[in-house]
Amino acid sequence: MRILLFLFMLASCFYTCTYGINLIKEHNNMLGGIGILVLAILGTFIPGFVLFST
Repeated sequence: MRILLFLFMLASCFYTCTYGINLIKEHNNMLGGIGILVLAILGTFIPGFVLFST
């Protein structure tokens, strides 16, 4: 069950990261794109670490 939850979190991170890359490339919004990428990565791996450390 933990693996399925983590796979869902990774899929969500992938979608959000592609949006951040789109902001950087298509809309020339560097600050917003980097902010979205950082938020997506931290929002996935911190809960993932907590999920597997307990």
